[in-house]
Amino acid sequence: TGGITLSPQRAELYAKLTVDGAYIDFDGLRGGRSLPNDVVVTRAGAQRKASAAAPVDVTLDVQGSLGRRFYIEGAGLEARLAGAVNLSGRPSQLRAEGTVQAVDGVFAGYGQRLRIERGIVTFQGPIDNPALNVLAVRAGLPVEVGVAISGTAQRPYVRLHSDPSMSDTEKLNWLVLGRPPGASDGNDRAMLSAA
Repeated sequence: TGGITLSPQRAELYAKLTVDGAYIDFDGLRGGRSLPNDVVVTRAGAQRKASAAAPVDVTLDVQGSLGRRFYIEGAGLEARLAGAVNLSGRPSQLRAEGTVQAVDGVFAGYGQRLRIERGIVTFQGPIDNPALNVLAVRAGLPVEVGVAISGTAQRPYVRLHSDPSMSDTEKLNWLVLGRPPGASDGNDRAMLSAA
């Protein structure tokens, strides 16, 4: 549902929407066709009309929620997303409030498929800088090891995670090789160096 309120110098758009289902493949989007950076498209008369019209102040208030079938894939991530976000403000200064989380997600990293235990993105301010609270672990080991991400989208903080606590060398050994340090051969050392 939604609507628009118009006056000569102002437009207010408001909406409540639910995305029942979606599948977004980020890897597939990268190969899309686009014009080169040095190509500019100008339609005849468009410039004159734009400069002659008075600017309109546009504000948005859009409440969006994700349905039970919203899936994303790409850059090593496969997950279903759930949550809701409210976008408001002028298009050039959009603010967001809400939370989106990964459900039943996996991430391909360190040569492994890591299970996303916690994948929460919290919006409370500018839309391009949400807070991150992510934990992805390698399943099937006698210890819990993985990668934790905190901070914000513009300043993420990535660290190795383990339970019980251990050194970063031990965490990396368990994460990449699936075993504690000490029983490694030359190939294992090369893999750890690369990781």
